Amino acid sequence: MTASVDSGERNNAQSQDLDAFTKNDAADETPGVRQVQQSFFLISLLYGLVAPCVTGLFFLIVTFQKSGVLTLPRAIGALRPGVATESGGIPLRFETTAVIFWAAALLVLGAASALVSARGALAIDPIEATTVGGNR
Repeated sequence: MTASVDSGERNNAQSQDLDAFTKNDAADETPGVRQVQQSFFLISLLYGLVAPCVTGLFFLIVTFQKSGVLTLPRAIGALRPGVATESGGIPLRFETTAVIFWAAALLVLGAASALVSARGALAIDPIEATTVGGNR
């Protein structure tokens, strides 16, 4: 048995009028919990949809605005991104391995930071979060 079940049984044993809940049951039975959970699910869903769309739209706009500059390398004879070229006497080179490395690194860091944030949010005790100043 867990400590919360033991304390619930001790409280129930003190009086026939008591029906103590475990901490998880009490949190689930608190008025408004379902609505808050639904709200957070909807916010998470919208974030998961809106953030990629906004980011994609940003890059789409930049691509259209800079289409002339982006096609200039092809106009001067660059056949693929890995071809070295010069810009004002400075040799430029696109390194595929560097792009893949940084894309993977940023993806891993983004996922790790999201997990850390989620763990922090899940570690909050629902009872303490719903009482004023942590007082019961």
